Amino acid sequence: MKKSFEALQVAFKDKIKPNEHSHLLSDRMQAYAGGYIARIEESLAEVYVSIKSLLGEEAFHAVAYAYASEVPSYDYNLSFKGRELPDFLSRSVVTLKKPYLVDLANFEWLIWESFHAFDAASMTRGDLAHISPEEWENALFHFQNTVKIFKSNWTVFDLWLNRKNADYKLPAESALKKEQFILIYRQETQVMCQPMDALQFQVLSGLMDHKTLGTVCEKLESQLSDPSLLSGWFSFWIQNGLIRNVHLAS
Repeated sequence: MKKSFEALQVAFKDKIKPNEHSHLLSDRMQAYAGGYIARIEESLAEVYVSIKSLLGEEAFHAVAYAYASEVPSYDYNLSFKGRELPDFLSRSVVTLKKPYLVDLANFEWLIWESFHAFDAASMTRGDLAHISPEEWENALFHFQNTVKIFKSNWTVFDLWLNRKNADYKLPAESALKKEQFILIYRQETQVMCQPMDALQFQVLSGLMDHKTLGTVCEKLESQLSDPSLLSGWFSFWIQNGLIRNVHLAS
């Protein structure tokens, strides 16, 4: 402890009046900084696999270096360091030629959040038997913390799906410019992602915003003319453990 304190004293002294040993401390600080940036880059690469694949090693390293240098970290866990990367990319020159990277980064961060989120016991059909048909319009759904929904103006799901495909040929930007809606959820330790249509996205968005089933259906009445659509989605949500709880609004 004494030696560490003495080194700290030397550091402050060198800031005021450099001496013949100051370069040694500077070398150590540079080595520490280099190691920190390397760990940041490793952490980002674990989360943003698709981003690294599309940028390539050299460009991704440059982005990671700039990000680690410019964006302060307030977390002890380096895994959380990457949460600001989508915003950072939105201001980066790399997205001038690859504008879809921002949405792709947001998508990959949601996948990371789903993987690390805590979930509770899921509801079964039997748990819902006490709700009468007349009461369902007042039903409020509570989804697992692992459930996320994402909307993009780019085909980010396709880009993500091919993140480890060495033979994948990136389409022209015009072909990538297509709206996608994606459902993200976790089964045990596996994060699942699947495209869905705009209507299911709107229903899930309303329910996850704590609106009652009746309110959501009333708003989308003209589009939900086929009741089998809603029942089919509900069956999928129940079977895959997406619903944590359902209670009736007072």
